[in-house]
Amino acid sequence: MNSQHYVPQPGWPIHLSLVLALLSGLLPVKESIAEFMPNLVLLVIVYWALYRPESVGLGWAWLIGLVQDLIMANLIGHHALVYVTVVFLIKYALVKNKNYAFFDYMSWLIAFVILDLLFAIVLNWSVQQISPQWSLVYSVLGSILIWPWLYALLSIVEALAAQIQN
Repeated sequence: MNSQHYVPQPGWPIHLSLVLALLSGLLPVKESIAEFMPNLVLLVIVYWALYRPESVGLGWAWLIGLVQDLIMANLIGHHALVYVTVVFLIKYALVKNKNYAFFDYMSWLIAFVILDLLFAIVLNWSVQQISPQWSLVYSVLGSILIWPWLYALLSIVEALAAQIQN
């Protein structure tokens, strides 16, 4: 008989980080700073889909995207479509090969943030006839700068949750 048993990881770090990321979008910030604000919900979803793929699926990504669209009063389905696409790409392309280094994941993260940016530009142009603003690119820079810190923070929270469970 196999002496190793599957111990489920606690789900509260995922739920807490997603709720905090959703609520961070409601914080009032200056317009000059808002241009650099990354999509924290996307970054959190990317982290959990990469490092706990069994816990974050397409359904969760879709639900979180719809909640973010409702909270931010965006076009319903915009973020849901982006998050489902990103989680799909992570689950079926990246997670199968877990031998990537941190900086390889960083390049994938940049691709996902640019994908989010392209979805926003296309949807804004097609629905509202708003031409793209180049200041949107600053959010990619903000995502690149915040990713190592968010990665470290979520790794610590995940380790603490596992330690508390044991």
